[in-house]
Amino acid sequence: MKKTRLFIATILVIIIAGFLITILKRELFSKDKTSQADLYSDWGNSQELYFGFTPDSLYRIEYDTIVRIIDKRTAKTINEFHVSLSTYPEYPFLRQMEIDPSGKYVAFLDNHNIARIYNIFTGDCEGVNDYYFDGSNHIYFSDDSKYFLMVDYREATVDILTCPTLEFIADANLGYYRNYLYWENKNEKLVFYYEVGDSLYKTVFPDKEYSDSLVFSKPVAVGKVVRNTL
Repeated sequence: MKKTRLFIATILVIIIAGFLITILKRELFSKDKTSQADLYSDWGNSQELYFGFTPDSLYRIEYDTIVRIIDKRTAKTINEFHVSLSTYPEYPFLRQMEIDPSGKYVAFLDNHNIARIYNIFTGDCEGVNDYYFDGSNHIYFSDDSKYFLMVDYREATVDILTCPTLEFIADANLGYYRNYLYWENKNEKLVFYYEVGDSLYKTVFPDKEYSDSLVFSKPVAVGKVVRNTL
């Protein structure tokens, strides 16, 4: 008789414990969902999430009206800061986000073609270009993080700025309107290639012949362009 009562009591304890655990899980899950919803609602009206990773893959950088730096090893947010962007109601605030090869800076290009560079660890804005770009630009860091490029593929133009201060250094017209252009980093220089008609040209920045100034070298023809007409 005692064994029967003990068995029944044990079953009841197990049932009650399972019921309590279920309630606790539901409550915790509900709190977690509420926290996430509140967090996202505080970010504003941007509906796009931009993200990327530092070259060493240690940090994930996210932007959705604020920047969050997340340590991938611990999944913890180690820094969070706002960025300044020009706004037009009919255009998205941000056009491009770019992470530099050294993993120290993140750059933003807004709908006014204004670029800003932020230190991802301090949240400080260390550079902003102080003039308006009238064009359709894209932003890039050089592989050595020494230069900052603003490229307009439609107009075939390149502006070279300092990194991270974004002071203007030089610019160049590479061919004609909607001309095909590309570049590579080679021996601490930027080598640009572009087409004019059926000829391929090359120019180098900075020109090694002018050690006292930062200028593009004189373009030289390096080959013919062969196109597949089939």
